[in-house]
Amino acid sequence: MRLVNSASRAQTWSDVFDCAFSDAPGVPDQIVNAIVATVHNRAEHVVLDHHKGTPSLAAYEFTLRGIKHLRGYAPDDNQKALALFRDALKVDPQYALAQAYLAFAEVVDANYDTAPRALLIDCKARIDQAKALDPDDGRIHWLSYSPTLGQISG
Repeated sequence: MRLVNSASRAQTWSDVFDCAFSDAPGVPDQIVNAIVATVHNRAEHVVLDHHKGTPSLAAYEFTLRGIKHLRGYAPDDNQKALALFRDALKVDPQYALAQAYLAFAEVVDANYDTAPRALLIDCKARIDQAKALDPDDGRIHWLSYSPTLGQISG
């Protein structure tokens, strides 16, 4: 059995299935399972290759916890979020998502569009810098075009 890319005619996958005639009805399921496993493994490798520049697990955890608090409604949630994003950047100063969320959290903490214009400009610039560090992270782009920051130009 072979799986071929129709555009390039390159072989993507192949395998041999030996079975007794009485086992033939189960072969299509074996083929499907083999193809799915192969595609899954290749997709996993693509994802891993794409994220070679990912942050440390600690920085990632701090960032996720910060996002959770930023979305919370407890009186101290914004302050906890700010602290967690700063902790993430202590662990990995080049972690673009943490940089972007820290800037956004500062805007949130300063009450969005009632924040001083200088702070808004600074935060927008830091989010743009984060976009340059990781241009493929859609979350950073989303933060950049939030209603408050999307209208800011240096």
